[in-house]
Amino acid sequence: MVIKKKFMMGLTLTGILTIGGLVNPITLENTRVEAASNADTSGSIPKQEKEILRYLSSSMLEYYQKEKQTVTSEIEGLILVEEVTKKSQLFKITEQRYEALQVYKEDKKKNATKAKQTYNKKLSNIDTEQTNIEKNFEKKIAQLNDSQSKQVASIGKSMEYNISSMQKEESKRIEMNAGTEEIMNNINLINKAVVKYKSQAIRLHFDNDIKGKETEIKLLSLTTSLEKEKWNSQFKKGSITKTVFKNKISNLESKEKTEKNRLNGVISTMEKAKNNQLQSLFEQKEQTVKELEKLIK
Repeated sequence: MVIKKKFMMGLTLTGILTIGGLVNPITLENTRVEAASNADTSGSIPKQEKEILRYLSSSMLEYYQKEKQTVTSEIEGLILVEEVTKKSQLFKITEQRYEALQVYKEDKKKNATKAKQTYNKKLSNIDTEQTNIEKNFEKKIAQLNDSQSKQVASIGKSMEYNISSMQKEESKRIEMNAGTEEIMNNINLINKAVVKYKSQAIRLHFDNDIKGKETEIKLLSLTTSLEKEKWNSQFKKGSITKTVFKNKISNLESKEKTEKNRLNGVISTMEKAKNNQLQSLFEQKEQTVKELEKLIK
């Protein structure tokens, strides 16, 4: 199975899994992530009835789209973790093959026939283990993709039904309302748009990208661990000296710490930006509601 999906921030699986290139550990595309603080909350809240209805429809649409994006991003993040986990498991399989060969070379000096039989049995067991790893991976990916499709489709249906129902219901109400009733209904629509949909869309927008950064941190730990295992293997085989090995591990740990600090800094910035945008939105809502309430006689 060839995975062609991209992580939500644009980095392909192939890119994230080039473990040998961990000189700059898992720095995913930063443009979209660090620009998350620019989530669109521009434009004032309208005061005219039909415009308010359009504002509510737009807020609902934005909310459901963010829900879809959240599902997609979460699934793609899980796929990346599965891919790195599989790569680590297969590396251990490679190590088992190497160790089995070394044991065979020693044992055949004593009893070649028995050594060959033991070696073949060991290889067979390793092959079975590798096959199981591959099958389990394929099964998990298929389940994740299926889950994503079903969830996105379900959200799409809810979006179409709820927006359509709201528009029909409120359009009839608009035709009948007048005076104080009209103003009160407008206030209710604004509250519904902001509290139930617009603010939730903002939260989803930021939480989605924050979760992405948290996934990067998890992937960073996994890939750094795998890289350490590779250098440890080289050291045990005598391919590198103890000094080189220590330097490699030290460099990996230093780079991992630096990158984690950067990612946590981005997360902190996003949290602040989210809170600022929500505060601004609610202040705008309160001001608009006050202006409408003044019109009530």
